[in-house]
Amino acid sequence: MTKREKQIVEILRKEPMICQQDLADRLGVSRSSVAVHITNMMKKGIIAGKGYVIREDNYIAVVGGANMDIFGMPDHAFQREDSNPGRVVQSPGGVGRNVAENLARLCVPVRLFTLLGEDVNGDVLMARTQEAGVDTSYIQRERLHPTGVYLAVQDEKGEMRSAISQMEIYDQMDESYPESVLRVLSGASLMMLDTNLSPEALAFLLYRLPQTRMFLDPVSSVKARRVKHFINRFDTIKPNVHEVEALSGIPVTDDESLVTNAKYFLRRGVKHIFITLGDRGVFVADSSRMGFVQAKPCSIKNANGAGDAFMAAIMMTAMETEDTKLWALNGMAAAILTLSTEHTINRDMNPSRLEEIKKEYEITWKDLQNTSI
Repeated sequence: MTKREKQIVEILRKEPMICQQDLADRLGVSRSSVAVHITNMMKKGIIAGKGYVIREDNYIAVVGGANMDIFGMPDHAFQREDSNPGRVVQSPGGVGRNVAENLARLCVPVRLFTLLGEDVNGDVLMARTQEAGVDTSYIQRERLHPTGVYLAVQDEKGEMRSAISQMEIYDQMDESYPESVLRVLSGASLMMLDTNLSPEALAFLLYRLPQTRMFLDPVSSVKARRVKHFINRFDTIKPNVHEVEALSGIPVTDDESLVTNAKYFLRRGVKHIFITLGDRGVFVADSSRMGFVQAKPCSIKNANGAGDAFMAAIMMTAMETEDTKLWALNGMAAAILTLSTEHTINRDMNPSRLEEIKKEYEITWKDLQNTSI
């Protein structure tokens, strides 16, 4: 889709019965211009039927965690082993769920596959996820296990100091759940897995869907080991430094070791590698180039959720182009937008804002020289 078509889809998802004149006024263009765009979008199959129904033949499947996030943030410098005055914020979270909501806000058709308890937290997560535009038809509710909860304490800079996760509900996800929705999963253009899933569920999906382009969020260095021996099945991976070391066994100490890690994965069949480096940006590699994506410093209100937004943006871009550099630029913009809110997801996430953020924070690509792939 073109930039203008994305803007139109963004409006039509919220107001499918809007008339062309109102749509033109909203976009600041003529009615005739809108009519041309609508006609072209119908020819492309983006829009189908009356009421501007958005076709969802090309959708992304996200299989992963959904939980309630609880964050504690001190008002002043964080003091260990002491009570810190501050604020407590609760919001829907979970790596898979966050990626799915960000995709929906980026106007990408997305279906979420996860487990929720039959409890208040599960009800809140279901309602918020549906409200964002995610297809939740295939979420399974569990009566005997509570919805996952993630509790994190941050320092005054928004960086995590410690966390506790209650995620035993995902131990119940054996092969039976993904097998029950396998037909829907197999129709996805792209699929993202996070390692909150049980090893059995991960192995089942990777072996039963060999033709599906898989994207991996390793979640943590401990859980990353669940897919270490299946890494060749992934098209794209987005680990941080600790996770990449767990997957490859190669310590990250400098730029040269990043290159060594990238070559390790490329030789095993991974096509796109994004290693997140905190305030250094992101190291990016594919079969033709390696480099860094960086931006001006930004204020951080909450570091949680930035990686999930990055993943959503690269998947959105992957639906349209194989330009890994553009994937990374959009991913960085989504991460910065998320860092600017106390919540795990920025409700202002949309394609237009990504373009604005790229300019505002001067997001740039820097090629890594003298590297043979």
